[in-house]
Amino acid sequence: MNRILFLILIHFPAFLIAQDFNVCGHRKSAVVMSEDAPGYHPLEEKYDVKYYHLNLNVTNESTDIKGNTSIFIQILEEFDTLVFELSDQMQIDSVTINNAINSNVFQNDNKLFIISENPYLPDEQLIVNIFYSSPEGYDPSDGLYRSYDYTYGKYATYTLSEPFSANNWFPVKQKLSDKADSVSVWITTDTSLMAGSNGLLKRITSLDNGKQRFEWHSDYPIAYYLISFSVAEYMDYSFYTRPAEYEDSILVQNFIYKNGNILEKEKEKIDKTGELINLYSELFGLYPFPDEKYGHSMAAIGGGMEHQTMTTLQNFNFNLVAHELAHQWFGDNVTCGSWQDIWINEGFASYSEYIALENLISPEAAKDWMVDAHDYAKTERNGSVYLQEDEVEYVSRIFSHALSYKKGAAIIHMLRYEIDNDDIFFSVLRQFQTEYRDSVAKANDFIEVVNDITGDDYQWFFDQWYYGTGFPYFNINWRMNNDSLIIESYQTGSGESSPFFKTHIDFQLRFFEGEDSTIRVLQEKPEERFAFFLPNSVMGVIADPENYLLKSLSIYESYLNVPEIDISPNPFYDHINIVFADKTGLKSIFITDILGKNIYHEDFRNSYIRLDLPYLQQGMYILGIKLNGKTFSKRIIKLPIN
Repeated sequence: MNRILFLILIHFPAFLIAQDFNVCGHRKSAVVMSEDAPGYHPLEEKYDVKYYHLNLNVTNESTDIKGNTSIFIQILEEFDTLVFELSDQMQIDSVTINNAINSNVFQNDNKLFIISENPYLPDEQLIVNIFYSSPEGYDPSDGLYRSYDYTYGKYATYTLSEPFSANNWFPVKQKLSDKADSVSVWITTDTSLMAGSNGLLKRITSLDNGKQRFEWHSDYPIAYYLISFSVAEYMDYSFYTRPAEYEDSILVQNFIYKNGNILEKEKEKIDKTGELINLYSELFGLYPFPDEKYGHSMAAIGGGMEHQTMTTLQNFNFNLVAHELAHQWFGDNVTCGSWQDIWINEGFASYSEYIALENLISPEAAKDWMVDAHDYAKTERNGSVYLQEDEVEYVSRIFSHALSYKKGAAIIHMLRYEIDNDDIFFSVLRQFQTEYRDSVAKANDFIEVVNDITGDDYQWFFDQWYYGTGFPYFNINWRMNNDSLIIESYQTGSGESSPFFKTHIDFQLRFFEGEDSTIRVLQEKPEERFAFFLPNSVMGVIADPENYLLKSLSIYESYLNVPEIDISPNPFYDHINIVFADKTGLKSIFITDILGKNIYHEDFRNSYIRLDLPYLQQGMYILGIKLNGKTFSKRIIKLPIN
């Protein structure tokens, strides 16, 4: 053991001496400005954070905070001024370095500067202990909150530091790639309250004056913004779940409001967490923090926040629980390497909602979710999922619901469609988790994994969908030409700078006779013409029937004039007249809705037929006619009867 570290440890509580600091190296990305908080200082590059120990006094009645944070760091290069990010409103009581008081301390621009008489040297290890308190009535704009839940009548004080607000409640280095190797969060509060946080609850220590201390510790690497606490009148509802092929069980620990009927009301929803952990463990790889727990702390947060191993959330809505749990893989285990690549967090967690619905609720529910996601994404006609560097300072842009969440999810769904093999697709996700676990990754890192696992080059896909802007507009027409189906597809972009979107696209063919079938084509240029020999005549074509593609689309039949048949009126109110040049031949008449459901079928030999259709609802239908071995179809429109 390093002598300096030994001298430091003998002054730390016995609990910490028994803990493994878990200071093994972990993969780090190259430095880029966009991974840093706006207040990040260049001197923070000169040390590496190994461990945070927060020891704070908190109540649910205010955002006042008092205590100390100890930070174990390793020096990377010689320098003499330590810099941590901390709100200027915080009052510094004292600072020690390796247990020696340092009085050469000042605050400026929400940073704490600690100047040493002698320079620190590479590989030197320090424990910096900062004692501080907030001013009375402290009310930061971000990071630390007090809320009231009107449903259950409970106050809670909780943290939400993402992306740049951890410095509003503890001294910190706000750099994504510098994950602390371990963390302890000790919260002292009233005996009527409980405090949830990261990792395992090692003990609850009784103190004087009606106080108790909740002592949480985690030995997994953690990004600065995922360190958290939540304090309220809680009770503990815990259970275990066991993913397939995992020899042990995983604790699911929930701090829910201490309320008479809450467990009866929420238990079934909370218990779904176990099913979700098992599902994601199968698809993404084992839950990343199995030796500790996964859990929830309730607060009126207006949604949820994926604090590592213990999400803070408002309720147990299925999609919300599914989203925040998925972040334990995408965001917590593998964290975005820069805020420009927030898609690594939010796009994958959002798509996991789809996966959860698909597997645990119904395919129809998942499809409805994707329709809604596409609708949101299409509100940003010129938007890109990837953030430009100058966009990172705008929190609303980082967490754009339309782009980072919904379009981000749509991209992953389209990648799954392009790969066209779920075994390979989920192998990509598992390998990504394995290769970048406990670390950070950017989109290009994910692309490399995609290419490695599939054996193909998908750079083109990400250039247009991830780095590019907007989405495609398709204008498609089709027609039967004797025994051939002709499909012509014209594509334009939604925005002025939108690229051409090379993509596969499915067409579902509905026949007058026989079962439907689906064909897949690859559109490689803005205008494409596809021809298919078909023994059966087509009465309808549906483009992208499963809604894989983020797009706007118009499709219609290019109806060839047939002089031997006259159809009128169209649109119609209550009837259609059909006149045939053929006086005696057999004519078969079909009407289906646009999804192919049969509504009407009858055979005639008359040369004039009147179809009375007052019972049809307003809308579009397909009129099909078989005559002399040929099949014709036409779209007809039913108008409302006044």
